[in-house]
Amino acid sequence: MSVTGSANLVVNAWTADIADLMNMQDSLERLLPQGGILNSSVILRTRKRVGWLMHPDGRCTGEVIPHSGPLTEPPS
Repeated sequence: MSVTGSANLVVNAWTADIADLMNMQDSLERLLPQGGILNSSVILRTRKRVGWLMHPDGRCTGEVIPHSGPLTEPPS
């Protein structure tokens, strides 16, 4: 990932919930007091990665099943 302009660090994280995200942001602010958060955004849901098996709560099991067909769905 590239960063241009006044920012020089980008953090992307997947957390279980918003509370975990806020805790992580607070920790970063304590660990890097000389820095500052210029922008923050939250994406509430992302598409499942092809081949990863998921737990019912949406977290990855760590097991991957190779995909044998096309990666796009056929037109309906």
